[in-house]
Amino acid sequence: MPIKKEYLLIEMSYLQASLNFDDTVKKIISHYYFPILAHPERYHYLHESNKYAVYKNKGVLFQINLLW
Repeated sequence: MPIKKEYLLIEMSYLQASLNFDDTVKKIISHYYFPILAHPERYHYLHESNKYAVYKNKGVLFQINLLW
């Protein structure tokens, strides 16, 4: 269900990378939605591969929780 008609909050497994995640992001963007990756800090395998910059350059937004 979109947030404000054009944003989609997306998640994947915290344990291993989803096989079709990149294709899914492309499809979301091709349908004129803005994907928001929930809790990117929890995906340890993304830290190792440094894919955050790749996703950011594709237009993926990031949602994190900050404790003050």
